Amino acid sequence: MIRRGGEFLGVLAIAMLFIASFGGNAVADTGDQPGNWRLTLREPLVIWAEPQDEGYANELADLLGVKIPDFVDKLGVQMPDSVRILIAPNRGRFRYLTRGLPDWTGGAAYPAQRTIVLQSPTLYENKGQFTVTALHEVVHILTDHRGPSRLPRWLSEGLAMYLSGETMYKNRTPLGRAVVTGRTYTLDGIEEMMRFGPEQAQVAYLQSINFVEFLIDRYGWPFMAELIEGYRTGEDPDQIFERATGRPLFDVEVAWHSSLRDHYRWYRLFEWINFDMFLWVSASLLVVVSGGLAIIRRRRYLSSQEEGEGADVYPLYLDEEPPDGEELIDDNQIWR
Repeated sequence: MIRRGGEFLGVLAIAMLFIASFGGNAVADTGDQPGNWRLTLREPLVIWAEPQDEGYANELADLLGVKIPDFVDKLGVQMPDSVRILIAPNRGRFRYLTRGLPDWTGGAAYPAQRTIVLQSPTLYENKGQFTVTALHEVVHILTDHRGPSRLPRWLSEGLAMYLSGETMYKNRTPLGRAVVTGRTYTLDGIEEMMRFGPEQAQVAYLQSINFVEFLIDRYGWPFMAELIEGYRTGEDPDQIFERATGRPLFDVEVAWHSSLRDHYRWYRLFEWINFDMFLWVSASLLVVVSGGLAIIRRRRYLSSQEEGEGADVYPLYLDEEPPDGEELIDDNQIWR
């Protein structure tokens, strides 16, 4: 879910040497003893995993063998000579290899080294999340491996989420709430998402995939390929957008924000709903429902009494004189 430049090259290279060559003691500070790493080769993939994850490594190689050519075609990029994937067997090893990244990071891509670091599938909530994360990081390698990363974060993350089919971002409620409360980010603001907390980062990610969807729906994959190449070569973004859409980036961004407000207009409900109001409304509804049920029961009772007027009944009389045809029951002047 993260792409990084070359600042981590030295540490990562040392870690890879220990892992690949010696299985060494690169993570001794975590208390985790390294195991016997296995190598899976499936050109252009080079996957390192410990024995318990070797089966997952082979399945991942099969999947990426199909997905990578498809991604290359859509993105209009070159196939890298190799893609190295390290599957960390535990969280300690993963945090060592990705140290410096936010704690909410689930995977990391280092395009300059064509290297991806993943956690063991057993550490994700489900196996599907492991697969999606791997696809996400592969997209980062494909878009940035040819040189210094110049893609804006919204484009890099949005494409990675779009192509990987990340189900964790199908819930758009946080984005809807952010839109109606005015807490969304500009495209420039999304560049700072690595400094955000988990909730703010989620909104930034959701905005990224939403804008990418917006562009693909209107201009198609050829435009996305042109956009990637333009950013890669350092072309001015306004020139890229004007050439393909007839409008500068700012105007396209304004149109997108307008579409967000239109799409999430009904989320305005969240602006005035709060817990106290929820309790008040719930209590009021309870009173109304209870009163309605009481009225219904009363009407049913009265109706049953009216229906029973013609039945044989034996009224009690406390009169001193018995009615015609009635006889005295006892000395208490009760007549029947």
